[in-house]
Amino acid sequence: MGQAIDCYKQALVIADEMGDIDRVARHSCHLARFYAQSGQLDQALSLAQQAAGIWGQIGSPNVQVARDMISKLQSMLRQYGGGEALTER
Repeated sequence: MGQAIDCYKQALVIADEMGDIDRVARHSCHLARFYAQSGQLDQALSLAQQAAGIWGQIGSPNVQVARDMISKLQSMLRQYGGGEALTER
């Protein structure tokens, strides 16, 4: 999973440099999923919020995907607590 995260991080930087904000949101959302799967809920939430903000600004229907992810992550953070990776517990 670490290699996938690294690839998406690189893609996120490239999309940002190109000014492709839809792709920035998309890569942020994908990274959020990987971070959530690895138990890094705080990082996942931050990226999902970034994606929702961008998609909301450009009127993308994908904003609902990010909002759903945010709700799920917030619920998990309330249940498990935040700050550290779940895999370290």
